[in-house]
Amino acid sequence: MNTIYIKKDSPCLFLRLVDFKKNNFIQEHIKTLNSKKCVWLLKMGRPIKKEFIKNIIEQNGVLILKETARNGNKFYCCKISSNDPFSEKLIYPDYYNDLFEENSFTNIENLGNWFKITQIKELSDKDVKAFVTNTTGKDLYECGMKYTQVPQFYLHNNKNLEI
Repeated sequence: MNTIYIKKDSPCLFLRLVDFKKNNFIQEHIKTLNSKKCVWLLKMGRPIKKEFIKNIIEQNGVLILKETARNGNKFYCCKISSNDPFSEKLIYPDYYNDLFEENSFTNIENLGNWFKITQIKELSDKDVKAFVTNTTGKDLYECGMKYTQVPQFYLHNNKNLEI
């Protein structure tokens, strides 16, 4: 898998993940990515401004994810290339179909924020600490572990990274 390069002070977004039933969110996305070369991630709930996501994609295309405690509390760096679900066929993990059916969701492109992921790599603790929140300046490791109820943070990194 290719290296993900992130320039110092690049805008990033952190999302805390929630599993659907017994599905391991991150592993299901990795499995789909490995077999299909990309995977779309749906973030439901409080919407993220499309302009902010577009800015991230234009500057570095990085999304940071944290898996659930049940699955290891690990952090992952994702390379994203689009947030326009209307631009192409959506490829997502199979369990999304159960989610959509169980909740009678239709018009899935409008359910929330979609991110097209082309790479997912686990982050070391050292690299996690290089990301800091825009509001407090605290590192992501501290915020992501202590304040796990917060579903998202706006971030930047305090040094150049190769992941």
